[in-house]
Order: sequence, then structure tokens, then C-alpha cells
Amino acid sequence: MMIVLKNLSIMGEEKLSVLIAGEKIALIEKNINLPSKMVETIDCDALMGFPGIIDSHIHLAGAGGEGGPLTRTPEIDLSDLLLSGITCAIGSLGADGFTRSVKNLLFKVRQLNQYGLSCYLLTGSYQQPFPSITGDIFDDIVLIPEVLGIGEVAISDHRSTNPSEDELYKLISRARLAGMISNKSGVVLFHMGDEPEMFQKLERVVIKSNFKFSNILSTHCNRNPNIFEESKRVGKILNIDITTSSYEYFQDIEIKPSKAVKQLLQAGVPSERITLSSDAGGSLPDFDEMGNLRRIFYAKPFSLLSEFRDLVLNEGMEPKEAIKFFSTNSAKFFKLERKGKIEENFDADIILLDKELNLHSLIARGKILVYNKKITL
Repeated sequence: MMIVLKNLSIMGEEKLSVLIAGEKIALIEKNINLPSKMVETIDCDALMGFPGIIDSHIHLAGAGGEGGPLTRTPEIDLSDLLLSGITCAIGSLGADGFTRSVKNLLFKVRQLNQYGLSCYLLTGSYQQPFPSITGDIFDDIVLIPEVLGIGEVAISDHRSTNPSEDELYKLISRARLAGMISNKSGVVLFHMGDEPEMFQKLERVVIKSNFKFSNILSTHCNRNPNIFEESKRVGKILNIDITTSSYEYFQDIEIKPSKAVKQLLQAGVPSERITLSSDAGGSLPDFDEMGNLRRIFYAKPFSLLSEFRDLVLNEGMEPKEAIKFFSTNSAKFFKLERKGKIEENFDADIILLDKELNLHSLIARGKILVYNKKITL
């Protein structure tokens, strides 16, 4: 059965009606009138519609482990994704490339897709040699539909294998080529640590490529004032990802994500280079100055919608501009060509929010998975 979202204020703008047929947005008009037997009509008079959140850095199959087996985190629960407004997620392994496998992550992705979400993954992990599915991370990109790129690869971090500038160039170049061959983004997601001069190798690699390497995404760029100030500078040539889940636990050192977006824009970073992701499912370890683990937290995905709310209500950004950092920009960067917008022929990934920007309902690939704050599965 088709769905009509009636009187929907799309991103806080004009009220229109949206016809969903199958997994796609079929029609957007002022009024859509079809026989009641053909459609399910939802009156959205008090709601605003936004493209579903795309979480581009999330540990769907769990992560962690820096404090031993007891600190391994569990798989992400479907309900946590849905109630966070996430319709699309891109999973990665994280620090533990020894006991966790990319194969397991692939099947977690396929499980979530069977529920109606759109999930993908990155192959590899923090350290070299990289774990893979086929035996080669670049073959993974070319041959496996759900694999979009590589990551997260740790640099400037005591848990990294400290790849050289030449190794980084080859990694990024081959990932880019694998993406070209398979018509994918070929992204390399870099975990940015606390060590000084954290961006210098990546900067030199981009310059050496004559600025052709646009497939680099640096994450955790709000983790402390030092890396954030550097992000303002390098954001002219590198893509900057802000982590939303960790601020709750490290408010004394991290920059609040909604404020970070405003400050990056004020510093002249192009808006299309900024994304936000949750890092949910991962551990949030707190190390002392010698790299010893003091405590560890478990990241949840709810922070994405919360920071979107704060960006609009507290930082004064227009909703249609704010949603770009949570959906549209990631869709473009990862070459998810039918996602990130509410337009005809795009995937019907839509979240309905009330006036306070709380989640009311969620539609993923044309299926109503949350209605009136309750999961329908």
C-alpha cells in the first residue's frame, strides 16, 4: 500500500503532500488525492519532515576492548537506531581488528537491511595489517556491494600502527581507484588521536595528489581544543567529522558538537565538508598521560538527534541548513545518490519531528518503522 504524508512541512518550509510508493518518494505536490483503499494517509499538520539521519561512523557489530574482554561492547540494537532517527548507517570495526571480523560486521549490516534500514560498512580497522572479507581490503570495496571504503584507520594515536606518509598515500589512492571501478566513494575514514601535528601527514598527501584525494574523512575532530583548532585550518582541504556521543562524558575537554559546527563555519570551513556522526556502539576510553586506561564508557546513537535539536533551537540555525550536517552531506560524500533529501525519486527515508524537534515517526525505504514514538516492527 502507498503512503501519503499530508500537510507535511518539509524541513520547516511550505506544507506539501508526499506520496510514497514502494521504497521511493513518487510525488510531492500541494495536494494529493487518491482513493482511500489505495493509500494510507498520515496527517502531518503538526509535524516537520526531514531526510533520515545518516550515521556515517558507527560500530554496528560492537567495538571496544581496550580494557580486556569485559570492555567489549555489544552489537547496536535496532531500536536504538530507530528511536535516534537513523535510517542509514555505515559501520566500522574500530580498535579491535584482532578478535572482531569484517565478515561479522557485514552480516550485521545485512540483518539491519532486512528490517528495512539502509546499512553499509567500511572494511579494515585501526591497525595494519587490515582485516578484510576477501583477503584484500581493496577487493572488498570492488566486489562486495555493502562495502563503501576503509576505516576507521587510526593515526596520531597510541593505538595506531603509525602508517608512514607513503603508506597513507598508497592506501588513499588505491581506495579511491577501487571506488572508481565499483562506482562507490572509496572513502578512507581516519580516527584522529591526541598526538601533536595530527593532520600533517594527511595534508601533505592531499597536496601531493594535487588535491584530487577528496575521499578522506577525519573523525573525532572535536575531541579536544588542539585538534579542533587544527580542524578549522585544514577544513579547507580535508573533510571534517564531528563526534556527537562522547561530549556527554568528556565535557571538560571536548567541544560541544552543535557549537563546533557553528565555529567551523565561522572559521571559513565550507559547509559541505562538515559531517556529524555518533561513534555509537564503540567504547569511549579515558586514558591517562601514559596511555593507561582509567575508565571506559559505552557510546549510544541518541546524541545525533539531540545535537540537531541544539543546532536549531540553541544555535539558531535554520532547520533546512542544519539537516545537511546530519544527512545530506554524508549522502553526497559516500555517493549514496538517492539519500539525504526529500525529493521525488529519492529513497523514502523520512523522519517526522514535532515542533520541539523530537522524533514522532520514522519511515525507512518506504516502511513505517516508528509511528507516534513507538516501534511498529
